Amino acid sequence: MSSKFNPVAVGQNDVVILVMGSTGTGKSSFIQLLTNNTSVKIGNNIDSLTSEVQVFRLLDHTSGHNIVVVDTPGFDDSRSDITDTAILKKITEFLLNQ
Repeated sequence: MSSKFNPVAVGQNDVVILVMGSTGTGKSSFIQLLTNNTSVKIGNNIDSLTSEVQVFRLLDHTSGHNIVVVDTPGFDDSRSDITDTAILKKITEFLLNQ
């Protein structure tokens, strides 16, 4: 299983928030609310929707910091062919490419 994410250059002063957790717990919903980005895809049930690491950026106007919010596939994926090990590999690959 190969990850296909768009590499995002993370600056030295960027704040990176990696959002991880079980499938269906609201990770993507939280990111959509935080970033006010309606392009964040959200599932309507407990079945897995996010299958790749996705990156969203925002600017914290108070501190001036660029925030990089990383949406990850959920653990205990509802798809039988996706293991937690495969998900951790995707996340690790993303982090190593930063």
